[in-house]
Amino acid sequence: MDQITQAAFGGYAAYGTLKAKYASKTTETKTFDETAALKDTPSAQSKKGTILSDYNAKHPENKSVMDRWMNTGYEVLKARGLSEVDTSDMSLSEYKEYIGDIISSIPFDATRPYDEETVMITDEGWEAMRSDPDYEAWVIGHIKENRDVKNPFFGMEGKTGGTFAIQKFGASPEERQGYGWSKIYGGTAAGARAMYNSASAGGFVTNKAPLADTTPPADYDLWEERRKSRRE
Repeated sequence: MDQITQAAFGGYAAYGTLKAKYASKTTETKTFDETAALKDTPSAQSKKGTILSDYNAKHPENKSVMDRWMNTGYEVLKARGLSEVDTSDMSLSEYKEYIGDIISSIPFDATRPYDEETVMITDEGWEAMRSDPDYEAWVIGHIKENRDVKNPFFGMEGKTGGTFAIQKFGASPEERQGYGWSKIYGGTAAGARAMYNSASAGGFVTNKAPLADTTPPADYDLWEERRKSRRE
């Protein structure tokens, strides 16, 4: 299997595993009358997606992209057979494991086989996601669309290719932060790696594209390489 094919299929093998793992958590199908009777209960009210609707009311110019990210997240859940999973009786640790499994199953685009990414979620962010399925889907969709972005320079980077990335989520879209840098930022692989390890401290889950450990070499030094080429 070539490198691009490896990257393209990285993560997809988890689809069936996730569906089987959480099959017992699937919500029970209800009749129309039962659903109507439950629709105004406090627990149902808490799951009506107020976080995104509140944000969209304040920032209507962003509604289309916010809805797109949310819908992408729901598509991820549906593709993995998780769209009907009931998380209401999960402990927080179980819920984190459930979300971690989903995030880990989201592959990077085939043009990004060397990337590494850490996702960080605050305590308030966890509670917001667990109580609001729309916000949960928005977070998942945001991660999915970021990993789908193509690297226009793929094939031109050689052994120095790839990036480190950090994604942070809180209790609302306003708290979301994301940034990244080259795996030789500052000129050395060791320096860029040290920055990533520091920024990732306390992170929830770290994902690697299929070839993340193959490049660059841990001792790669751009400046020494350039000095050597000048001497030659």
